[in-house]
Amino acid sequence: MILTVALAFLIYLIIALSLNWEKSSGAILSISPVEWMIILSLPLFSYCLRAIRWCGYMALLGHRVPLFQHIAVYFAGFAFTATPGKIGETVRSTYLEHHGVPYRHSLAAFFAERLLDVITLILLSLLFVSAFSHYQLLGGVILVIAGVLVAVRSERLQGWFADRFAKLSSPKLRTFGQHFIDLVQAAAALLKSGPLLAGLALGLIGWGVEGCALHLILAGLGADVSWPVAVGVYSLAILAGALSFIPGGLGSTEAVMGGSLILLGVDAGTAVAAMLICRLVTLWFAVTIGLVFVLVLEGTGSAGKGYLSEAPPSLAAGETQDTQD
Repeated sequence: MILTVALAFLIYLIIALSLNWEKSSGAILSISPVEWMIILSLPLFSYCLRAIRWCGYMALLGHRVPLFQHIAVYFAGFAFTATPGKIGETVRSTYLEHHGVPYRHSLAAFFAERLLDVITLILLSLLFVSAFSHYQLLGGVILVIAGVLVAVRSERLQGWFADRFAKLSSPKLRTFGQHFIDLVQAAAALLKSGPLLAGLALGLIGWGVEGCALHLILAGLGADVSWPVAVGVYSLAILAGALSFIPGGLGSTEAVMGGSLILLGVDAGTAVAAMLICRLVTLWFAVTIGLVFVLVLEGTGSAGKGYLSEAPPSLAAGETQDTQD
């Protein structure tokens, strides 16, 4: 975490100094406290929507975790969101295991959530593409997304992969293959028509609201970018960062966001300022919230030992091989 924060600071400093430091810093300081509160409320609303989706996934898989603790667990995952592909957010599995949620279910929910997030960001990115009237991409993108969803939900395809994995000579690869098939099968239950549409709707609203934060930032800096295009720019940048598998998308997300804004006619200083503010109120705001909830769950001070400082009970006792896997 410390290294990621240091790297982010270095990248932001280099970007600001290489373009227009005085204009960028002046633009950041021009945003009023009230505007900051409004801008911060949008990502927070998005996080709440995604927490609702996550709790719904756990309910579909047959688990009932106390609501406050479940939301706290979900938000705690944000502390590790600045990791390649947000894989650090799987720390939720450690917390949820103490509530009787097996790892394969929490990881299946993570897999389904990430898949829907990628689909959502691709769809929202088309709002940016539409600014250049490249509407022909829409049909192709929708077909690809539909094909991916059909593949994930196909029992026949899952069976075919299971047979291939079973014939591998390496015991470790066979075990990995079986776990992967179990994960996909559990996730497929979350990608049926009803849960799929509900999850996709919450994702579109949630990520769309975060994109609107970029629109408000640009408006506060005097840049004229419509909210649909701003949402598209934000989604494209986040998608690029996720696909780069760089921790937090550092560098790639910033480059795509700033470059897209400049391509739309926003001057470099304003584009850099908007990018810096947007990353502060989305990525780093989420990390800060996550760290707060990690401290709450870990029970610092008088609360005693936390979950991450000890092995889960079932692992320590060796109760079930399934949980250990």
